[in-house]
Amino acid sequence: MKKIPLILTLFIAFSCNNTPKQEQQVEPTKTLNQNDEPEKEFIVKLNYKSDQADQFVFTLKNIKVDEFQTKKIIIEEKVSITTSMDEIVANFGDNISNSMFIDLGRKKTKNVLLESVMLSYGKYKLIIQPSDLEKYFKFNNYVSLNLETNTLTTKKIEGRSIPIIRLKQNAFKLLKKENK
Repeated sequence: MKKIPLILTLFIAFSCNNTPKQEQQVEPTKTLNQNDEPEKEFIVKLNYKSDQADQFVFTLKNIKVDEFQTKKIIIEEKVSITTSMDEIVANFGDNISNSMFIDLGRKKTKNVLLESVMLSYGKYKLIIQPSDLEKYFKFNNYVSLNLETNTLTTKKIEGRSIPIIRLKQNAFKLLKKENK
């Protein structure tokens, strides 16, 4: 009877693998070749200067989830009074739709000097200069564009300020055409 525990102990001891475990090799990140597709991320970069602190809101609506559902992504960015150009990057990931707008802040009226708006999705980038803003964006009544100074000016109407610029369909068509 005493031999059974001894035999079991010897059996367990010799059946265990005593060789050191090799560490798992991690392959380096693959670099992008010409034939490789970049990630399809919808990114909006806004280069601006503002004379008032507020909160800009980037909204991407009507993102198709499936046959019955859509979703909305909201990216909020607090902006400060800036004396030099600043940049906001809104990354919507692999989501894209046909409805994106930028709320320029509702707390105070302001002047926003725009240097450029860059839109990218996959391998295509669309850089919009202030002179082309009206070609790619629609402004509501609370926003006006001064092309001489490249400035968006927000205003109040009947005590309300809802300054929104909406991306037009021609910009979405350019971004999506390259990525089909």
